[in-house]
Amino acid sequence: MNYYILNSTYFGKESASMNGHQKRAIKIENHIKRSALELINIHGPAKVSIDEIARHANVSKVTIYKYFNSKDGLYNEIIKMILDENMESTQTIINSDLTFLEKLKYIIATKSNSVNYMGGEFLQEFIRNDREIEEYIKTNYENKFTELMFNFFEQGKYNGYIDDSLSNDIIYTYIKIFRSGLKERASELELTIADNNSFETLINLFFYGLIMRPE
Repeated sequence: MNYYILNSTYFGKESASMNGHQKRAIKIENHIKRSALELINIHGPAKVSIDEIARHANVSKVTIYKYFNSKDGLYNEIIKMILDENMESTQTIINSDLTFLEKLKYIIATKSNSVNYMGGEFLQEFIRNDREIEEYIKTNYENKFTELMFNFFEQGKYNGYIDDSLSNDIIYTYIKIFRSGLKERASELELTIADNNSFETLINLFFYGLIMRPE
């Protein structure tokens, strides 16, 4: 089962102002992160060692410690990158030319298999034990993502898709409850998403519920 899928183009980006040494450093850091994620997807985060990451990335352990200090430091940076990429991908969907309903479907599908849930072994362990990543999630992710979603809900209200009598807090709570249920059924969800008709039915249930309104 894939734990986390991250767009490899999002890792640390080069800037025109960087010199050759800085650009090489960014490439090495990104390569190590990608290699670590590949192993995490196969074995799970707890079973991956620095030795295995070094072999898979074809670098020395010294190089990994030079850039990340420790395995925890490496995982810390991977988490930040995943969260930042998640934010950027959601913003891209919201700014696209898709209809509001199409955007919401993509957002739900993306988040349903995403680290954004703050669930799973990888994140839970670090949130419990690392104040830095906990603070990063609160200040650089949760607050900004909530603001992003609230603006999205306002679009839905303006375009007549969402009942404007509903508060954004209630709407967001409803979505998070739905996504939380999907997370608990991750393996089933993968099969559902693969079957487009089943996923479409699931999304329709999310939008319209089980009970038909009386005419």
